[in-house]
Amino acid sequence: LVSSYCIVEDPPEGYVVSVGSPDPHGDLQSSAQQFRAQRILNFPFEKHPVGILKTPQPIMYSDSVKPMCIAEAPLPDEHVCILGVVTRGGLMTLRHVQMLYESDCQELAQGLSSYLCAKVKEIDAEVAETLGMDPELDIYPFSAPLDFDINGVKAGSLETPLFCLTNEHPTWSVYGFALNAFDVTHPDSPILFSDVPSDLTAIKEHSDISYQEWVQRMLSKQG
Repeated sequence: LVSSYCIVEDPPEGYVVSVGSPDPHGDLQSSAQQFRAQRILNFPFEKHPVGILKTPQPIMYSDSVKPMCIAEAPLPDEHVCILGVVTRGGLMTLRHVQMLYESDCQELAQGLSSYLCAKVKEIDAEVAETLGMDPELDIYPFSAPLDFDINGVKAGSLETPLFCLTNEHPTWSVYGFALNAFDVTHPDSPILFSDVPSDLTAIKEHSDISYQEWVQRMLSKQG
């Protein structure tokens, strides 16, 4: 991603959607269709203690598209534990915890079907700028996952965006790339949040339904 265009910005709702293009002078519409859209969403932690992610298509990372977390000054080589449940319907709930030792993740992950623990490392401002990030921010991306076993998904083919709970604002922040740039208000939007109890009971109810079935179920509850 050499450049980044902003498609939608709605500060009251706390989300930004942008699309990356290798051609800074390229056509925005074709770029949105051909390249990955980046979404950054913020929701109050008090209202959304558990983040739920739905993706109509897998979100694939590559050498040029990597998950990033803007953390509040993590220690050097600090580990970050990401806890979650992945289902065949593409549903995931996550908690994000910073810690010194990888082994500390195991205690937090008791009872969960999957978790990821990875080290964070600093990258310089020039690299940050090429990714469309503010060069004045301290940006800490994850290095390769140290412990990753989610329903057979291998390290290096991580199919989910990265969730971060920021310290500066008590909100969930999502940094991720989706293949399709939908309207953020549309039920088929790649990233959706729902307010669900942290006991994961509601999450597991949706483990075997398809994405479209899940959307219809949510719409019927709203109606």
